Amino acid sequence: MTRLPHPPAGSLPGELLAAAVTLTTLAGGVRLFDGTTFLAPVLGSALLAHVLVALVRRAGRGVVLGALVGLVGVAALQLWVHYPHTTTYGLPRRASLEAFTADIGGIGEVLRSSQVPLATDTGLIVAAAAVAWLLALLSDWAAFRVGARGEALAPAAILLAVVATFGTSGGAILYPTIIVACAVAFALVHAAARSAARPVAGSTGHRRAHMPRGLITGALAIGAGALITSALGPTLADGPLRKLLDPSTPAVGEGRTVVLSPLVAVPGQLLRNPDLELFTVWSSERSYWRLTALGDFDGEVWSLDETTRAAGESLPALAVTSGPVREITQSYEIGALAAVWLPAAYQPVEFEPLTAQFGASYEPISSTLLVGSGRSDSDGVAYTVRSAAPSFDPAFLGSLRNDPMDVPPGFLELPEDLDPSLAELAAEVTAGRDGPYEQGLSLQDWFRGGFEYDLEVAPGHSGDRLESFLFSERRGYCEQFAAAFATLARTLGLPARVAVGFTPGVAVDTGASGDTLYSVRGRQAHAWPEVHISGAGWVAFEPTPGRGAPGAEAYTLIPEEQDAPPQSPGPAATQPPSVGPGSGAEPPAPPPTAPTPGEFADEGNGVSAARIATLVGFAVAAVVAAAALYAAETAGLRSLQRRRRRRWAGGDAGRGAVVAWEEVMDLLRPHRIRPRSSETPIEVAQRASRRLGSAPEPWRRLAFSVSVAAFADGPMPAELHRQVVAAVELITADLRESRTPVQRLRGIVDPRPWELLLGFERRDRSTT
Repeated sequence: MTRLPHPPAGSLPGELLAAAVTLTTLAGGVRLFDGTTFLAPVLGSALLAHVLVALVRRAGRGVVLGALVGLVGVAALQLWVHYPHTTTYGLPRRASLEAFTADIGGIGEVLRSSQVPLATDTGLIVAAAAVAWLLALLSDWAAFRVGARGEALAPAAILLAVVATFGTSGGAILYPTIIVACAVAFALVHAAARSAARPVAGSTGHRRAHMPRGLITGALAIGAGALITSALGPTLADGPLRKLLDPSTPAVGEGRTVVLSPLVAVPGQLLRNPDLELFTVWSSERSYWRLTALGDFDGEVWSLDETTRAAGESLPALAVTSGPVREITQSYEIGALAAVWLPAAYQPVEFEPLTAQFGASYEPISSTLLVGSGRSDSDGVAYTVRSAAPSFDPAFLGSLRNDPMDVPPGFLELPEDLDPSLAELAAEVTAGRDGPYEQGLSLQDWFRGGFEYDLEVAPGHSGDRLESFLFSERRGYCEQFAAAFATLARTLGLPARVAVGFTPGVAVDTGASGDTLYSVRGRQAHAWPEVHISGAGWVAFEPTPGRGAPGAEAYTLIPEEQDAPPQSPGPAATQPPSVGPGSGAEPPAPPPTAPTPGEFADEGNGVSAARIATLVGFAVAAVVAAAALYAAETAGLRSLQRRRRRRWAGGDAGRGAVVAWEEVMDLLRPHRIRPRSSETPIEVAQRASRRLGSAPEPWRRLAFSVSVAAFADGPMPAELHRQVVAAVELITADLRESRTPVQRLRGIVDPRPWELLLGFERRDRSTT
């Protein structure tokens, strides 16, 4: 017997509980992230996606359209939350795409360079919002389009398992319990709605909803398994399961492998908070407060891949200088750095924690201090560092040559696909210069003489950005100057790396011993290159225009040169100037000016009315072209749908009647008339003829014939088949002639034929 299709059950309580499952599962992500700042944009994206997908489904549109609408909504939300400064009147620009691409491109490096709990990096939050959209889409599709409870809960269960395995111990019982409770409630409501909505042949009444056998037992088993897995999560995260999934993970007690890249993990936060005080330091002299140095370059990001050890009172120095050094003593109090690194003047040789129960780790190759495994970040700690800062003389450096046996391994490597023109450029810039010091000085002076410092350029230092920076834009900020310098230096055979840290900050007090207290804020973030020279160790250069490192003037030939600081209540003694985000300097903003006639303000730049008109014209043309393409493709799919239906019917009169009924139902959709799951064909026909004001007899004959075809045994009588053909001709002609222009448009844009791409057609006409 042929069965008429009925839509999957869907109710508001079921939709709300499905959204609750998604929201609680994502909220459990606090066990993966450091803090809860990710919750608002991620949970907001999930809720928005659920609402948009549900509205599209309730409007009778296909899942593809729902997915696109949900994705656009989530993307717009992330754009307005994370990249509002890159938009024009809330609309994305090229800068929006570049900022988004840079954040997404850095996700892999952030994951490699971090341990759980992860820092709330913008790229990770945007990726989590995409996961939220996917969870909402799959949940709604499985539950309310296909009618499958298990499939609707599967994505959330997978995410729950991931969080339980790799998350921290906080909330290991609470979050899974809430998630399982929401999942069980959703399963019960969904089962009841499906049972109540299922039609019974020969009856228009309602069946009493009953619980499917085994549902409660299965739900309890799933809940128990989730609770046990969550309880074991902290052990599994550093235990045999994690070791099995990632053999490179060291066992507990072996130390930990870290991949440090503050170029990715720190500046994103600093640029958003340039005036936030990150830490204070009492120091005997000004210096760059260094976080780490990055020596691995894969063509996309600079990173460091080494193993740390516990930081004792004495710190090993692997790269030492044979020249004179001066001692710098510093005492730090970290306030809001929100990172695992501990700043220190290069090169730290002694370390003393001042905070109780504060352990630190040390990476000797890059001379990097960082918090131990017992802390997620350095906020709230205090410590003292003694550093041996080299005092280089240009004659001394100029006399040195690199010994291949002395060069640290890995600091000459470059991507295989690096553009050969970069090596040609480096050779041209340093032509006639002998020795690593003179070559490094030539590169430094070349950057400072022909480039401009600019915070408004696209971020990043990948191969494409590097080539654009060097050959066309010739403007950027410290990260790009440092990375470009290091890359060109390596093409010359000079071991080079990128150091990341902060410029001195603003002096706010002077102690009795003569030490100065510096306040270091987000705007003091900076990056600079270092070149290894045998006999001197790592030598810092300063290619960024307008910057000059303290104590380096003798060999860089650049005085300490930084922007003037804001007024400070501190002493009138020499104060180190503050510097801009990402490098150490933020050029003063020009006074605001009113836009000239025919021009609109756009973040300080003039955007002509002609340009806006052009953009609007392109947008309108794109919309028209997209609409025409959509209409053509929909018409093609509608034709394919018709052929597939009639091929299914073949020569069978009963199947032909069912197909005729489906085609008439399609013609009713633009008239906003759709069969209800509780209606028989006769009831649908009566309602349609009344709404349309058409003759009821053809509708009655068609509905009667379809009912016979769907529920009667045996072949359909020939007389009924003739009645179907005649009734369909009359009804079709009447529907086509009575359509208004709006109804014609609805018929053209109706996305229902797109369901062919998901294979819904054969399922709608399943046989028993």
